[in-house]
Amino acid sequence: MKNKNFWPGMLAAALIFGMTAVGCDDGNNGGKPSSEYDYTTSSISALGTWLTKQSGNTADTPYLVALNVPNIMNLQTTLNSAPDIYVSLDLSGSTFARIPDYAFNNNGSPDWKGCETLTGIILPNSVTSIGYRAFYQCSSLTSITIGNGITDGIGGGTFYDCYSLTAINVTAANTVYSSDNGVLYNKTKTIVLECPRGKTGAYVIPNSVTNIGELAFADCTKLTSVTIGNSVTSIGDHAFERCNNLTGIILPNSVTSIGNYAFNNCYSLTNVTIGNSVTSIGYGVFYNWDYMGGGGASRTLTSVTFAGTIPSSGFSDANNVFPGDLRDKFYATDSTNGTPGTYTRPDGTSEIWTKR
Repeated sequence: MKNKNFWPGMLAAALIFGMTAVGCDDGNNGGKPSSEYDYTTSSISALGTWLTKQSGNTADTPYLVALNVPNIMNLQTTLNSAPDIYVSLDLSGSTFARIPDYAFNNNGSPDWKGCETLTGIILPNSVTSIGYRAFYQCSSLTSITIGNGITDGIGGGTFYDCYSLTAINVTAANTVYSSDNGVLYNKTKTIVLECPRGKTGAYVIPNSVTNIGELAFADCTKLTSVTIGNSVTSIGDHAFERCNNLTGIILPNSVTSIGNYAFNNCYSLTNVTIGNSVTSIGYGVFYNWDYMGGGGASRTLTSVTFAGTIPSSGFSDANNVFPGDLRDKFYATDSTNGTPGTYTRPDGTSEIWTKR
């Protein structure tokens, strides 16, 4: 199989796919020559017939298909009807306006199943919005390119359970969204909207960012560290939920508020530093859910540094924020503002914290 350059050079990330030309019919290829594709068609039915004639392949060697259609009705069932055929779709020559809710998932009928053989997708500029959980459980999806027409919003949970996704790319002409190193932002890069769940290693949030959005890094289980820039002022609800490989986090002095369940179920988190400007800490920030024995505050956190005071009115008194008597110790000598410093406990089972 020979390699073909699939993604346009203007995108934030490029993917190279290994392909062998199998055949194509006439049609608009989104501006690319037919030789770039394994198959080009303007019919989802024809695509289904073509898929049945192909040899099984792997997610690393998908067939590259240009699909130019007025809607994507039956596309999900067509892809799932060929469970051994991996494809990457270029829809840039299509004309439909919206990706519907659960477009690439069967929406629970008869059971929840995403398009597990879809490895990549380029959306056309005609698309203005993406529906709720549109790509839910597309487990092999590694990259998506969003065109310049998406201005009406991206639905909640769009990429839920897409654990192979490493890049959400946005064309430069889009006026609402942008991407940086595969991470989705608003146009001016002041808000982190979504980090793809397959992102690995360390990630540095740009200094332009002021707001880490709700669920922005949720389920990024392969991230080992996140550096938060000195311009960030707020961390949204569930922002780092289930980031299971984060061991430490430093919240800079610019941060003023931490949302509810912001670090919920971060099972490896052992140390946290909270900057000197925080005035609000939400409910259940370090809550951990144990599927065998219920929930409770973090069982791994052993060191917390408060760089400044925090008004008691803005610090939730629920035990789920911090484990043990940490809140009581923080406000022991100053019940209104607390006492800055580093507080530790010997292990995750101890309820007793000591100010160093």
